[in-house]
Amino acid sequence: MARKGTESAETQSWQARQGQRRIVDMSGKALCADCPSSNPLIYEKSLTTSKESASMQRLAVCFAFLLVLCLPGAGHAAEPLTVAFLAGAGGLKSPFNQLAYDGLMEASENLSLEVIVDTTLADANDPALKRDALKRVIELGDAEYVIASGSEWVEAVQQSAQKHPDVYYTLVNARLEGLDNVSCIVFADQEGGYLAGALAALTTKTGLVGFIGGMDIPEIESFAAGYAAGVHDVGPRASVYVEYISDDEETFAGFRSPEQGYTMASRMYAKGVDVIFAAAGASGEGVIRAAQETGAWAIGVDYDQDHLAAGHVLTSVVKQVNNAVLLEVSSVVAGKFSPGVHVYGVKNGGVGLSPMTYTRDVIGKGVLEALKEIETKVADGEVDIPKTLPRQ
Repeated sequence: MARKGTESAETQSWQARQGQRRIVDMSGKALCADCPSSNPLIYEKSLTTSKESASMQRLAVCFAFLLVLCLPGAGHAAEPLTVAFLAGAGGLKSPFNQLAYDGLMEASENLSLEVIVDTTLADANDPALKRDALKRVIELGDAEYVIASGSEWVEAVQQSAQKHPDVYYTLVNARLEGLDNVSCIVFADQEGGYLAGALAALTTKTGLVGFIGGMDIPEIESFAAGYAAGVHDVGPRASVYVEYISDDEETFAGFRSPEQGYTMASRMYAKGVDVIFAAAGASGEGVIRAAQETGAWAIGVDYDQDHLAAGHVLTSVVKQVNNAVLLEVSSVVAGKFSPGVHVYGVKNGGVGLSPMTYTRDVIGKGVLEALKEIETKVADGEVDIPKTLPRQ
């Protein structure tokens, strides 16, 4: 699959010593405290992921991973697979991007990979810069497989994939169909939202709950629609207030404004809302701060945010991004790349609620048992969960 041929001296410098795991950081910044700071950064030491996953959540993924490794062709590559990881907005400071990166690092612990990490254009808004980043990792880095995190990479990936049909691409949390060399990892956000809404309805004291989204875009609306449906199915008399922080499609400011999240949430709490689900990236941190100050509850998103305000984050809707990336990489190495949209939901462990470490005792055994029954119905497909809100 690789385009190996006559290599320039510049390209050869990228293809320095082959090891089981070689990481090149194109930003020139060390990705761990004890790594050298040369530019480009090349090192061959073990990296550990920053988060520990619950053993039960990992069993199914590990089993599937082993099955992939047992497929014909797995583990018999003549040389390491060169994988490029392009971070989305926020770079590796974004928990979502960090989880995707963690999945790639976990794959590299068991598979022979050479990894290129580029975070330099994570927050760039110019599509041309995104295209240049892809050109750089493919033509200079000789990447055979590219993982791009976030919908902001869709246009650049589409053009690059058409130009380089022999390179595989995976978009994380974005959709791009119709290309034989592109796969997409997406999550059944509406299912996670539904579980959060059900829990909100079971715990609210005022009957008023809220949703704050970063922007009114399909990915966020699916959270809102699922949340509202969960609330109304479990607590028909409860009211759901839905607001969005910004409509700025150029800078995605709605996902980067903790102060605006704080202001909007504080206003909702003042009206009697006692649970707010925030699907707003870094802006959600402001919502959590407002919950802590007012003695109310917030619901986090993407990763387990319960520790950010222990006792005031009711739960978090967690996307197992690392698991999904691990499986995608494993499939490519096994020669079983599958194009198209791959949906990860409650049934296959892609979406779920956090363990509620700091709130389980307050929530109570009865509510948790009821929530478990609802989760089982969602996993079994017994609940019809909308992806869009009703239009008035």
